Amino acid sequence: MKDYRDGTRKRLNSNVGNTIKGFVGELTEELSVHLEKRGIKNSDAHTIANDVVDTLRQSMGGCQLYFPKLNQKDNTGRNAEIFKEYTRGAFVNELAVKYNVSLQAIYNAIKRERERQNTGGAANDDSADL
Repeated sequence: MKDYRDGTRKRLNSNVGNTIKGFVGELTEELSVHLEKRGIKNSDAHTIANDVVDTLRQSMGGCQLYFPKLNQKDNTGRNAEIFKEYTRGAFVNELAVKYNVSLQAIYNAIKRERERQNTGGAANDDSADL
């Protein structure tokens, strides 16, 4: 199992349609590392992380989950970049990976930037769902 103690998030090849195995593994690793940072020894941290993830799978298995990002900010500049890349032929799933957001966030960014350009820059940027 790869160690991500340096604080960098594991970059999967795609954040679109990740396999359950990939998501479960990443979630388990994130929990384990967090517990170790809190002083729990490695083997115990991994056992606890596995137990927590198994409990979540039992109670929430089959549900679609969305974890909003903690950094809520004005994404107007980012939306403009996404829109520019999209109009130049970039695929939506590639943009989702590049900007580390969901497909829906990319579609929303494209929509908002299109609206902003059509209204001369007056459209609001509701970044809460990005």
